[in-house]
Amino acid sequence: MNKKVTYALPLLLLSSIAQAQESSQAGFYGFVTAGPTTFNYSTGVSVETNGYQLGLGYEFNESTAVEVSYGSLFNFGISNASSSETSELTLGTFSGVFRIPGEKLTPYVKGGVAALNSSYQHSTYGTYEASSSTWIYGAGVELNLDKRTAVRLEYVTTIKQTGYTDGNVVQIGIMSRF
Repeated sequence: MNKKVTYALPLLLLSSIAQAQESSQAGFYGFVTAGPTTFNYSTGVSVETNGYQLGLGYEFNESTAVEVSYGSLFNFGISNASSSETSELTLGTFSGVFRIPGEKLTPYVKGGVAALNSSYQHSTYGTYEASSSTWIYGAGVELNLDKRTAVRLEYVTTIKQTGYTDGNVVQIGIMSRF
């Protein structure tokens, strides 16, 4: 009798862990989003463009997750016979996500830190590069297409720091659990 309990108990425990993970959606997911971006520089200049983001997340359960992402918020170049210039702004983030699970719609809020990298090159005036870190926060909603795939719409903003930028990003994309 003791041998049966000794063998059955670990199997029962493993089975219950597997069921808990399946029902809580614990695991990794990836996402790709794109959409309009507005950045307001401390100089008074405002830039509106389109950007994209690639990210990876880990769901601890159906309500909480962490995400890392990298995105190009804008990248453009202009040239003519006398000069040329290029400008790029990239963003890397680490954030916590809190979801309110729903069958079809899952609203969420997020907050975390971001690293902004800006570069500007002009054929006459030279190169300017700057990096800064800031806090981010936002909200969004996921439309669950099935257990593994969702369409995601989110708004994220950065907290303005003296001498740097603040930004607003609205993006739509796809999320897939693996």
